[in-house]
Amino acid sequence: MYSSTLIGTIRKILERRQVLHSRAVLRLLFRPRSVIRIGSGAEETRALAPTLKVSVGSSRYPIILESSWRGMFRRIGESIAKSSLESMETLERKIAEAHYEPEEGPIMHYLDPHLKNRMVSELKNLDVDLLTRFTGREIIETIRDTELEQFIELVCPICRLWGGPALRSLLTLGDTILKNVYTYSRTHVGLDRLTGVREEKILFTAEYVCTDRIDLEVIVDNVLPTTTEAKILAGTLEWILKMGIVLGGFRSRGVGYLELDERESKVLLAEFYQIKNGVEIAQALTSLDEARAVRKMKVKEYISYLRSER
Repeated sequence: MYSSTLIGTIRKILERRQVLHSRAVLRLLFRPRSVIRIGSGAEETRALAPTLKVSVGSSRYPIILESSWRGMFRRIGESIAKSSLESMETLERKIAEAHYEPEEGPIMHYLDPHLKNRMVSELKNLDVDLLTRFTGREIIETIRDTELEQFIELVCPICRLWGGPALRSLLTLGDTILKNVYTYSRTHVGLDRLTGVREEKILFTAEYVCTDRIDLEVIVDNVLPTTTEAKILAGTLEWILKMGIVLGGFRSRGVGYLELDERESKVLLAEFYQIKNGVEIAQALTSLDEARAVRKMKVKEYISYLRSER
């Protein structure tokens, strides 16, 4: 039932990913509406819970790790995808619906066993040349079914956008080093994790970060308008525009709320399939701010672009 759809979809996705069709650079400015707690959950059991910092020269600064940003974006994106299943094609919808991300452990797709076995069987019909872009030619003949299952991620729009165990994300984020900030410490009463009851004898001191701005740059490659990935990304950005985000630890204490400054945030977009001049292509790859072929827009305009027909 799904064989031709599966092979055709995977072939189309792999061919699209091997060429850089477009690149968008999102320069997002967030305004904190509360203090921020940057650290690991394990620190809450210690008497002192300092802010996570990184050394730059002779100074140390608080840092928001890429994994924290990605986890926040991914959670919102997964929620958007799960609420938009009706807009997906049949096979894509089944795999997105089966997508599951546990708190610990690898991403899973809980597909019907008969459907999964049929899909793995059909994956063996993929062109050898196509498979060797991801797997060595010498092991194609001995590839195991469990290894072929990884190609199912290509049909999952959540994995295509945010990445999976065997699939690179279309979004590149970076760490954010916070330089113009000040920190302060506050002592708290600990909680028993099992009962949720305050433990008066357990005290710990946590360090908080205060700042009036947090910058984040996101590089988006090959998220083309009207694709399922584009719809999920558009929904994610729209959510952030309307609702803001909560980042860092101690969220249950009401800290870490950030609002996106729509006025100060911007998007630089280069559509390489429309640029014919080699010099302009090079400029778009290396100097987006100065490149003539790069379009500059607001986040709302980029959301509309992602949802528009080309």
